[in-house]
Amino acid sequence: MAGTRLRMLNLGCGSVPRPSDETWEVINHDLVALPNVDAVWDLNDYPWPWSDESFECVQAFDLLEHLDDPIKPLEEIHRILKMKKPNGDPGMAVIKVPMAGSLNHQIDPTHHRGYTEYSFDFFDPETAFGKQESHYSWARFWVWRIRHDPEFARDDRPIDLAESPVVGEDRKLPDWIAERIRNRGRGVNLCFELAKLPADEQVRAMYAKAGAPRPRHRYMVGLNPPVRRQDGG
Repeated sequence: MAGTRLRMLNLGCGSVPRPSDETWEVINHDLVALPNVDAVWDLNDYPWPWSDESFECVQAFDLLEHLDDPIKPLEEIHRILKMKKPNGDPGMAVIKVPMAGSLNHQIDPTHHRGYTEYSFDFFDPETAFGKQESHYSWARFWVWRIRHDPEFARDDRPIDLAESPVVGEDRKLPDWIAERIRNRGRGVNLCFELAKLPADEQVRAMYAKAGAPRPRHRYMVGLNPPVRRQDGG
Protein backbone atom coordinates (compact mmCIF):
# COMPACT_ATOMS: atom_id res chain seq x y z
CA MET A 1 0.00 0.00 0.00
CA ALA A 2 1.35 3.40 -0.96
CA GLY A 3 2.76 5.36 1.94
CA THR A 4 3.39 2.36 4.17
CA ARG A 5 6.68 2.71 6.02
CA LEU A 6 9.30 0.00 6.23
CA ARG A 7 10.01 -1.46 9.68
CA MET A 8 13.44 -1.37 11.30
CA LEU A 9 14.55 -2.95 14.56
CA ASN A 10 17.36 -0.99 16.20
CA LEU A 11 19.00 -3.43 18.62
CA GLY A 12 20.90 -2.13 21.64
CA CYS A 13 20.17 1.52 20.93
CA GLY A 14 21.34 2.70 24.36
CA SER A 15 20.76 6.33 25.20
CA VAL A 16 20.66 7.47 21.56
CA PRO A 17 17.66 5.80 19.85
CA ARG A 18 17.10 6.18 16.14
CA PRO A 19 13.99 8.25 15.36
CA SER A 20 11.34 7.10 12.91
CA ASP A 21 10.96 9.08 9.69
CA GLU A 22 8.90 9.07 6.51
CA THR A 23 10.60 5.89 5.27
CA TRP A 24 11.24 3.89 8.44
CA GLU A 25 9.13 2.96 11.43
CA VAL A 26 11.87 2.25 13.98
CA ILE A 27 11.51 -0.01 17.01
CA ASN A 28 14.29 0.93 19.43
CA HIS A 29 15.43 -1.88 21.72
CA ASP A 30 17.71 -2.05 24.73
CA LEU A 31 18.41 -4.20 27.77
CA VAL A 32 17.05 -1.53 30.11
CA ALA A 33 14.08 0.83 29.89
CA LEU A 34 15.92 3.98 28.91
CA PRO A 35 13.99 7.00 27.59
CA ASN A 36 12.54 6.43 24.11
CA VAL A 37 13.28 2.69 24.21
CA ASP A 38 10.29 0.82 22.77
CA ALA A 39 11.23 -2.79 23.60
CA VAL A 40 13.20 -4.15 26.57
CA TRP A 41 14.73 -7.62 26.28
CA ASP A 42 17.87 -9.52 27.26
CA LEU A 43 19.25 -10.67 23.89
CA ASN A 44 21.02 -13.58 25.57
CA ASP A 45 17.52 -15.02 26.12
CA TYR A 46 16.33 -16.98 23.07
CA PRO A 47 14.16 -16.83 21.09
CA TRP A 48 13.85 -13.07 20.82
CA PRO A 49 10.30 -11.72 21.24
CA TRP A 50 9.71 -10.62 17.63
CA SER A 51 7.79 -12.59 15.02
CA ASP A 52 9.33 -14.26 11.99
CA GLU A 53 9.97 -11.93 9.03
CA SER A 54 8.67 -8.81 10.77
CA PHE A 55 11.35 -6.25 9.76
CA GLU A 56 12.86 -5.06 6.50
CA CYS A 57 16.02 -3.98 8.34
CA VAL A 58 17.72 -4.93 11.59
CA GLN A 59 20.41 -2.57 12.87
CA ALA A 60 22.92 -3.66 15.52
CA PHE A 61 25.64 -1.14 16.34
CA ASP A 62 28.18 -2.00 19.06
CA LEU A 63 26.09 -4.96 20.20
CA LEU A 64 27.19 -8.43 19.05
CA GLU A 65 30.53 -8.23 20.85
CA HIS A 66 28.63 -7.95 24.17
CA LEU A 67 26.50 -11.10 23.68
CA ASP A 68 27.51 -14.51 24.98
CA ASP A 69 27.06 -16.52 21.79
CA PRO A 70 28.59 -15.54 18.41
CA ILE A 71 26.15 -17.58 16.29
CA LYS A 72 22.63 -17.43 17.78
CA PRO A 73 22.19 -13.64 17.40
CA LEU A 74 22.77 -13.94 13.64
CA GLU A 75 20.19 -16.71 13.47
CA GLU A 76 17.66 -14.58 15.32
CA ILE A 77 18.37 -11.61 13.06
CA HIS A 78 17.89 -13.90 10.06
CA ARG A 79 14.60 -15.21 11.49
CA ILE A 80 13.02 -11.80 12.11
CA LEU A 81 14.23 -10.22 8.85
CA LYS A 82 11.90 -10.29 5.87
CA MET A 83 13.23 -12.09 2.84
CA LYS A 84 12.22 -9.23 0.55
CA LYS A 85 11.30 -5.57 0.83
CA PRO A 86 8.26 -4.34 -1.15
CA ASN A 87 10.58 -3.22 -3.97
CA GLY A 88 12.10 -6.71 -4.24
CA ASP A 89 15.39 -5.91 -2.51
CA PRO A 90 16.45 -8.34 0.22
CA GLY A 91 15.99 -7.69 3.91
CA MET A 92 19.19 -6.18 5.31
CA ALA A 93 21.12 -6.42 8.55
CA VAL A 94 23.43 -3.47 9.28
CA ILE A 95 25.99 -4.48 11.90
CA LYS A 96 28.88 -2.55 13.45
CA VAL A 97 31.46 -4.42 15.56
CA PRO A 98 35.00 -3.72 16.86
CA MET A 99 37.91 -5.00 14.82
CA ALA A 100 39.85 -7.76 16.58
CA GLY A 101 43.04 -6.41 18.12
CA SER A 102 42.03 -2.75 18.02
CA LEU A 103 41.91 -0.63 21.14
CA ASN A 104 38.15 -0.32 20.67
CA HIS A 105 37.95 -4.10 20.95
CA GLN A 106 40.20 -4.43 23.99
CA ILE A 107 39.30 -1.37 26.05
CA ASP A 108 35.80 -2.50 27.07
CA PRO A 109 35.78 -5.29 29.70
CA THR A 110 32.32 -6.43 28.56
CA HIS A 111 33.51 -7.29 25.02
CA HIS A 112 33.56 -11.05 24.46
CA ARG A 113 35.24 -10.92 21.05
CA GLY A 114 36.52 -8.84 18.17
CA TYR A 115 35.82 -9.36 14.46
CA THR A 116 37.71 -9.34 11.18
CA GLU A 117 36.63 -8.70 7.60
CA TYR A 118 36.09 -12.45 7.25
CA SER A 119 34.00 -13.12 10.37
CA PHE A 120 30.62 -13.04 8.60
CA ASP A 121 31.89 -15.03 5.61
CA PHE A 122 30.86 -18.12 7.58
CA PHE A 123 27.22 -17.19 6.87
CA ASP A 124 27.82 -16.45 3.16
CA PRO A 125 27.62 -19.61 1.00
CA GLU A 126 29.65 -18.00 -1.80
CA THR A 127 32.78 -17.42 0.31
CA ALA A 128 35.58 -19.87 1.06
CA PHE A 129 34.74 -20.02 4.77
CA GLY A 130 31.03 -20.28 4.02
CA LYS A 131 31.62 -23.32 1.85
CA GLN A 132 34.17 -24.97 4.12
CA GLU A 133 32.30 -24.42 7.40
CA SER A 134 28.67 -24.41 6.23
CA HIS A 135 27.70 -26.46 9.28
CA TYR A 136 28.33 -23.55 11.65
CA SER A 137 24.81 -22.19 11.24
CA TRP A 138 21.67 -22.51 9.17
CA ALA A 139 21.47 -18.72 8.76
CA ARG A 140 22.61 -17.48 5.34
CA PHE A 141 23.53 -13.93 4.37
CA TRP A 142 25.25 -12.32 1.42
CA VAL A 143 28.06 -10.09 2.71
CA TRP A 144 27.07 -7.20 0.48
CA ARG A 145 29.36 -4.48 1.75
CA ILE A 146 31.96 -3.88 4.48
CA ARG A 147 33.17 -0.49 5.65
CA HIS A 148 35.86 0.63 8.06
CA ASP A 149 34.84 3.10 10.74
CA PRO A 150 38.16 4.52 12.00
CA GLU A 151 36.85 6.26 15.12
CA PHE A 152 34.70 5.34 18.09
CA ALA A 153 31.03 4.81 17.28
CA ARG A 154 28.75 7.72 16.46
CA ASP A 155 25.13 6.80 17.05
CA ASP A 156 23.82 9.37 14.58
CA ARG A 157 25.61 7.62 11.70
CA PRO A 158 23.31 7.13 8.66
CA ILE A 159 22.28 3.63 7.78
CA ASP A 160 24.35 3.48 4.57
CA LEU A 161 27.50 4.61 6.44
CA ALA A 162 28.30 6.54 3.28
CA GLU A 163 31.26 8.46 4.65
CA SER A 164 33.21 5.34 5.69
CA PRO A 165 35.74 3.75 3.32
CA VAL A 166 34.54 0.59 1.56
CA VAL A 167 36.60 -2.58 1.93
CA GLY A 168 37.75 -4.03 -1.41
CA GLU A 169 36.97 -7.53 -2.59
CA ASP A 170 40.46 -8.62 -1.48
CA ARG A 171 39.49 -7.62 2.11
CA LYS A 172 42.88 -5.92 2.50
CA LEU A 173 43.11 -3.27 5.19
CA PRO A 174 44.03 0.22 4.01
CA ASP A 175 47.61 0.93 5.13
CA TRP A 176 46.60 3.81 7.42
CA ILE A 177 44.09 1.63 9.28
CA ALA A 178 46.58 -1.23 9.62
CA GLU A 179 49.11 1.23 11.04
CA ARG A 180 46.55 2.58 13.50
CA ILE A 181 45.86 -0.93 14.77
CA ARG A 182 49.57 -1.67 15.14
CA ASN A 183 50.00 1.51 17.15
CA ARG A 184 46.95 0.76 19.31
CA GLY A 185 45.34 4.01 18.29
CA ARG A 186 41.69 4.95 18.72
CA GLY A 187 38.97 2.44 18.07
CA VAL A 188 38.53 0.77 14.70
CA ASN A 189 35.12 -0.66 13.86
CA LEU A 190 33.91 -2.82 11.00
CA CYS A 191 30.52 -2.05 9.50
CA PHE A 192 28.81 -4.94 7.68
CA GLU A 193 25.74 -4.81 5.46
CA LEU A 194 24.30 -8.32 5.15
CA ALA A 195 21.50 -9.28 2.75
CA LYS A 196 19.24 -12.13 3.85
CA LEU A 197 19.40 -15.37 1.86
CA PRO A 198 17.23 -18.48 2.28
CA ALA A 199 18.13 -20.59 5.30
CA ASP A 200 19.97 -23.89 4.97
CA GLU A 201 17.22 -26.25 6.11
CA GLN A 202 19.51 -29.27 6.18
CA VAL A 203 21.77 -27.61 8.75
CA ARG A 204 18.76 -26.36 10.70
CA ALA A 205 17.41 -29.91 10.92
CA MET A 206 20.79 -31.18 12.09
CA TYR A 207 20.85 -28.77 15.05
CA ALA A 208 17.19 -29.42 15.82
CA LYS A 209 18.14 -32.94 16.91
CA ALA A 210 18.44 -33.26 20.67
CA GLY A 211 21.96 -32.78 21.95
CA ALA A 212 23.48 -31.59 18.68
CA PRO A 213 26.56 -29.50 19.65
CA ARG A 214 27.17 -26.02 18.29
CA PRO A 215 30.68 -25.39 16.92
CA ARG A 216 33.10 -22.90 18.43
CA HIS A 217 36.03 -21.98 16.25
CA ARG A 218 38.69 -19.34 16.73
CA TYR A 219 38.43 -18.07 13.15
CA MET A 220 34.77 -17.26 13.65
CA VAL A 221 35.38 -14.46 16.13
CA GLY A 222 39.03 -13.55 15.77
CA LEU A 223 39.73 -14.43 19.43
CA ASN A 224 38.44 -17.28 21.56
CA PRO A 225 35.59 -16.36 23.93
CA PRO A 226 35.74 -17.61 27.52
CA VAL A 227 34.55 -21.21 27.88
CA ARG A 228 32.71 -22.35 31.01
CA ARG A 229 34.05 -25.66 32.31
CA GLN A 230 31.52 -28.47 32.58
CA ASP A 231 32.51 -29.08 36.21
CA GLY A 232 31.53 -25.52 37.10
CA GLY A 233 35.10 -24.31 37.62
